[in-house]
Amino acid sequence: MILKKEEIVDTEEKIKIKLHKEKNIRRKDRLMFLYLIKSGECTTLTKVGKILCKNRATMKEWALKYKKGGLEELLKRETSNGVTGILTKDELFELDKKLKTSEGFTSYNSVRLWIQKEFNKEITYKGVYNLCKYKLNTSLKVPRPSNPSQNKYEFDDFKKFY
Repeated sequence: MILKKEEIVDTEEKIKIKLHKEKNIRRKDRLMFLYLIKSGECTTLTKVGKILCKNRATMKEWALKYKKGGLEELLKRETSNGVTGILTKDELFELDKKLKTSEGFTSYNSVRLWIQKEFNKEITYKGVYNLCKYKLNTSLKVPRPSNPSQNKYEFDDFKKFY
């Protein structure tokens, strides 16, 4: 076993109190991990992993984190930098500006082709859709098609009275 009962500095009561107060499920799992070892309920990481429905490798990682920095290190929130976007901030700003102009784009495919022409970068249709919809919070503003034989003056009169 990588982490022994004696190596856990925090008392069983302190861990139990923190466990009951904790609302974050990920931190709660980690506290439960410590509690199971400290209380002597489990003697191996495999047993702890089975109880918490986690892999033995995860238990090993948590044990090493606790050994490295104690409870603070174990409960520290891990954030990833994530994958960097295809477009830079300046390119996103330019695209947003272009989307907000009156001419705009007629389709997401035309946006994709514009990005390919302007920035020489390949992006999928779905990527363009997600970029416009969720990252830039915009949508393509294309008016509904109207009948070409429609009389424009009669339409304006209709709008005024109805």
